[in-house]
Amino acid sequence: MRLSIDRARWWGVGLVALAFTLSASPVVARDQIVSTSLVDLFSSSLLCVVSNVGSKPVTVKSVRFLNEDGAAQALDGGNCSFPGDIFPSLSCYQAAQPPFSGQFARCEVVVKGGAKALRVRVTSYNGSNIFEGSEGR
Repeated sequence: MRLSIDRARWWGVGLVALAFTLSASPVVARDQIVSTSLVDLFSSSLLCVVSNVGSKPVTVKSVRFLNEDGAAQALDGGNCSFPGDIFPSLSCYQAAQPPFSGQFARCEVVVKGGAKALRVRVTSYNGSNIFEGSEGR
């Protein structure tokens, strides 16, 4: 009698394990965010350079400037095309011009999958001079 109870218990455990395995959703690569720290906006423009230092293309979904409150700044030019790939050893840039809606801003890049090979630099310009810069990895 004891043998049949043990078998029933193991069958039950096996069926529960199988049910959990079949109902689990597949692993999907999640988006990653690469962000710089805030730079001062006492300037005439912002520039965000996104570079791929790896050996494989990196898919970038978006590039944007956010102020200290999280509000997005209006984009004004650049050669980035998103969503899209940045190929190895290449870069693109995105720009923003005043009026800015805060005193500080940062550059935020949303990447599909891994972002290890991505480097992001935001620079605040005062006329033609660099006012302040920050990097993100």
